Amino acid sequence: MNKLFLTLSISLLLFTACKDINTFTLNDSQGTFVLNQGDSETSTLSRYDYEQKIVTNNLFKSKNNGNELGANVSVFKVKKTDKYTSGLGFFVFPERDEVEAMSMSTYGIIGNVDELSHPNDILIANSNWAYVSCGDGISEGDDDNVVTKVDIESFEVTDTRIKVGAGPDKLVSAGKYLYVANKMDGTVSIIDMTNDVLVETIEVGGYPFDMAVDIDLNIWVYCDGDAAGSNQSLYVISRVTGGDVLTHSVEERVTFLNQEDHGKNAIITSLDGRHLYFVHGKTHRMSVYESDYRGAMHDDSKYKDATLYSIAFESRTGKLQGLYKVDGSNGKLLVFDTKEDDHYLGQEYTVGINPIQIEYNY
Repeated sequence: MNKLFLTLSISLLLFTACKDINTFTLNDSQGTFVLNQGDSETSTLSRYDYEQKIVTNNLFKSKNNGNELGANVSVFKVKKTDKYTSGLGFFVFPERDEVEAMSMSTYGIIGNVDELSHPNDILIANSNWAYVSCGDGISEGDDDNVVTKVDIESFEVTDTRIKVGAGPDKLVSAGKYLYVANKMDGTVSIIDMTNDVLVETIEVGGYPFDMAVDIDLNIWVYCDGDAAGSNQSLYVISRVTGGDVLTHSVEERVTFLNQEDHGKNAIITSLDGRHLYFVHGKTHRMSVYESDYRGAMHDDSKYKDATLYSIAFESRTGKLQGLYKVDGSNGKLLVFDTKEDDHYLGQEYTVGINPIQIEYNY
């Protein structure tokens, strides 16, 4: 009887102890972040925790005593630095000509970068520097149609302003090179980040607005076409090896015969870099070594024909995620499960109004 009582007591203690153990590993600064452009009054930030499968909306406001983020944020980027080990986030405000910096550990604004002319995108190169594409493609001042180098320790603009094409927007990097999509003149500028020198300008299709990097460090460029009648298309800028100087070749890989909707963040590569995913009406998939593409979603998927405004792969779970907009109402974060080469809708979560971008911090 005493042995039975002792056994039951130990089991009860173990059960109670296990209930008190937190098995979740993500902290408050980690997860999937959704930038919601919002309405005319303010943009908002949402956070998705894949472990607990919950979304927290109005994150910035709740962490800042009810203060709003501000209207018309176009980009949110995060990177861990030597100083900000939980992550340093940047919000880009084109209409305010500035970029604001936020500590991911507190969600408080810790600095702002002004002296920018219509900033469009930011790429955080390392713990010291970031690059900002600036210019609307119309103005022609010294601060327009440039890539500006920013000191992210002091949040000050440096004297480095690299002239590029008209309307520079999307930035991606591969190795030591920075690639700049110039929307208004149909080119991609290539900058050597070791000396901040423009080394090459590549002509692509009309209105290049998004780019992705594959396993071979080739750059895929999504072009939206222009008023002159050029079609939506995908170009690939490949590295040409040999000799002392790296050069590039360019090829129009896919030409679309019809114009289809997409969002601002409409082209990505798979986590292994071997497949390309892009939104052209619906989401498509193709090998980076081929030109044939097909729908990425299984026929039974609820959103198989939906136009997703942003797509991204979450590295911890390997799952494809997408944003679905509902006019005038809150949007959806979609999380897809994968079987073989097809993607099925796993979960959907309500986020803010007009969701436009997915960003990760781990």
